[in-house]
Amino acid sequence: ELLGQNLSKLRSLLDAESLQKDKLAQKVTTLQSQVKILESDLEHERLHKNDYWVKKCVFSRFLSKVLHEKVETFEDKVKSQKLFINKQEAQIEKMRIDAEISKEKIKDGDRKLKEFIEKLDLEAYDLC
Repeated sequence: ELLGQNLSKLRSLLDAESLQKDKLAQKVTTLQSQVKILESDLEHERLHKNDYWVKKCVFSRFLSKVLHEKVETFEDKVKSQKLFINKQEAQIEKMRIDAEISKEKIKDGDRKLKEFIEKLDLEAYDLC
């Protein structure tokens, strides 16, 4: 009988331990599922962070390319303006040279006219 009581106590202790073991197993399962959820959330955050950096890098490259193209366009316009200015300066210099030549021709024409008038005056004087 004492053996039966001890056996009964041992069975109830075993049942209690089994119940406690089941509760612990359930807690472990719950914790494992929470760990999986946290890992999933962490992976999602990593992907989101990576996505953010990828987008930032892509945008930076795009912005860099656009700015580079704008700078090249601006440099082309500056070169074009410089060429235009150089052409204008060349035309002005040509006009100045032409004006000097015309001035010399006018002086030469005035000199020839004076000589002609003097010659006419001398011929007229000789005729008188």
